[in-house]
Amino acid sequence: MRLAVQESRWVASEILAVADLSQRIQVLRRVIEVAKECLDANNFYSVFAIGAGLALHPVARLKKTWAVRFPRTESSGAVGLSNH
Repeated sequence: MRLAVQESRWVASEILAVADLSQRIQVLRRVIEVAKECLDANNFYSVFAIGAGLALHPVARLKKTWAVRFPRTESSGAVGLSNH
């Protein structure tokens, strides 16, 4: 479980390290792509850890970042890994 905590904190730190909104969106998009690649490889542990990093409060509260490229779905209220 320690590794999952480290991975989730790494995800959050990578996103939060970028101050520019457009660059932060690129980082967020890449993190989501990595999560999709992990899902395709059946690496559910890393998918969980990445999702946990995205759900951390400092990342989840970045309203401008999420609103620009990742609108929340009406049914779940969350951003999902679509097409799976």
